[in-house]
Amino acid sequence: MKTNVALFVETPSPPVSRANLRLYQLGLNLVNSDYQVHLVVPSFYPHRRRNLVYSGISIQQYPGLAIFLYSGIRFFVRSFHLLFSILYTTLLNKKVRLHVLHGWNPLAGLAAVISSKIIGCPAFIDFTDFYSDIAKTDSPFMTPLFRSVERYILSSAERIMVVSNVMKATLIRYYGISSDKIYVVPDGTNANMFNPNVDGTRIRRLHGLRNKFVLIYHGDIKSPDGVDVLLHALAIVVKKYPNIKLMILGGGGKYFDGLISLVRKLELDSYVIFTGWVPHNEVPKYIAASDVGMMPLRATLNHNCYVSFKLFEYWGIGKPVVVSRVAAISEIVKDGINGVLVNPGNKVDLAGGILSILEDPEKAKAMGAKGRKLVEEEYNWQNLMDNEQQIYNQYNFNRSP
Repeated sequence: MKTNVALFVETPSPPVSRANLRLYQLGLNLVNSDYQVHLVVPSFYPHRRRNLVYSGISIQQYPGLAIFLYSGIRFFVRSFHLLFSILYTTLLNKKVRLHVLHGWNPLAGLAAVISSKIIGCPAFIDFTDFYSDIAKTDSPFMTPLFRSVERYILSSAERIMVVSNVMKATLIRYYGISSDKIYVVPDGTNANMFNPNVDGTRIRRLHGLRNKFVLIYHGDIKSPDGVDVLLHALAIVVKKYPNIKLMILGGGGKYFDGLISLVRKLELDSYVIFTGWVPHNEVPKYIAASDVGMMPLRATLNHNCYVSFKLFEYWGIGKPVVVSRVAAISEIVKDGINGVLVNPGNKVDLAGGILSILEDPEKAKAMGAKGRKLVEEEYNWQNLMDNEQQIYNQYNFNRSP
């Protein structure tokens, strides 16, 4: 009999997006190894719900409000999704006996853990971010609640997959989690989708980039991401190299709105392009249209522990990177070898990092090539999820959790 796995993510699938990518990649690996995989996801609207098979994965949609997931009512929406996902999983278990529930934190992880206690099977967790730390800037009054939720999820899970040795050590130190149930499986990227042969010509033409030197930043933009520091650094760089553009892909809340005002204040209107959100399958073309990937992170608990998709997507296209010297990422990015490391929150140091790329294009090209090689050999999803699948293969699903 096949092992039935329920994977929990917070956004609808398909389409595949950054918010469901990691567990979707795990699902592909498990399907190819003869597991029966059910991806439990919300629908965009309660009345638009469908179940289908996608890439061999059984997509199980429960009535949801995912269209409002990033709106002002997101707390209500996520609470609604939590309740419905637990109910739906309980009903699903009556149709097919589920052997393990696997969530990607935070809400999906909580749903997996609660459902596992109801059903009586183990819960696995992919813990890739400290949401309690991220929430400090958006919802500081909710931070104690999120920290309690994290503690509950981590203490209840049978297996915890983290993205760095630094994060593993932090879970042991902060939450008292046993090291025996924590496994390090970094994030990565699809080395075929993000590759040096992707053509960015159309994007350069669309945004009038012509012969410009282009920096790129993409993602969900919050204060800890340090994009304001990047803008201040850009204001320094343009004085020496005015033939430069910064493309910012993505968006956010009040902090993001403040960036637009900061661009005007620094008189950078002609140097910065805000594209808004870009579909995941379009991101490679934007990176290909750029010359260097930027990660101006502030040094927070989360940033010192996590490993970002962005790094490997930049490298996958063969681009050099300028990255803040935060703990876990600094174990991967070697200064002057496969990237440039700069002091977090320091606009002058960040400007110097950008200038070093501009002034030595041959070295920059070599750094991008070394990053690409790392993606091919270590940080592509196939290899990474092979490792995570081994955690499944070694677990006895016939025992009680």
